[in-house]
Amino acid sequence: MASSAETLEQRYKNAVESFKQKKTKTALENLKVIVLDENTTRKIRIKSYELLAKICVEKEQFEKAIKLYKNTLNHLKESEWELKARMYNNIGLLYNRLKDNEKSIKYQELCYEAIKKHGDKRGESIAMRNLGRAYTLQGDHVKSLRLYEDSLKIKRKLGDNLGMARNYESMAEDFEFNEEFDKAIEYYEKALKIYLDGGILDEVERVKRGIQKVKDWKKDIEEYDEYYMYDIDSSDQF
Repeated sequence: MASSAETLEQRYKNAVESFKQKKTKTALENLKVIVLDENTTRKIRIKSYELLAKICVEKEQFEKAIKLYKNTLNHLKESEWELKARMYNNIGLLYNRLKDNEKSIKYQELCYEAIKKHGDKRGESIAMRNLGRAYTLQGDHVKSLRLYEDSLKIKRKLGDNLGMARNYESMAEDFEFNEEFDKAIEYYEKALKIYLDGGILDEVERVKRGIQKVKDWKKDIEEYDEYYMYDIDSSDQF
């Protein structure tokens, strides 16, 4: 039996509360009713697909989440570009988790294009950073750094210090990925300064751990290189 639009909207609210309370089974029961009911409004159907995708992500069912986000895209109007951009971004991030760099880049580019077209500078800078990270994971150091730099310029103009710190971290990760450890530490320290100045203590501790990780990794590699060279020298004596 079909439910009224008001009842379905309340079911969605109940599903959201259940999700927040980690009552996934209850949330799924409500969402199933919503997506199958012919009286579900387009707005509630879109929100329900998005919540279902979030549940799948929490359960690490990334391919199912991607299908749900794509299904959401099919219900969106051209005017709903911000929601479209978010779906593209979410899909791109999930393809990162699945180690599919080409598809990740494809969807991050769609996200970037959707935002840039509508002149959202803050969103554009975030999309550039996310696209840069996709190129970092693909190993394209040149493209990733160019995107991070362009994103940083926008954030600097906007006075977005926290956004700048995030960018510095992404650049540090890129240098770390490329085994340029001194540059990685340099950019982590740029981010650290912003967090310290802003009194954001959780971020301070997290970045300090990142710096220490790079220092440890650098030390391990240097010690390995020294051992390897010593081993060659020793064998050359025989």
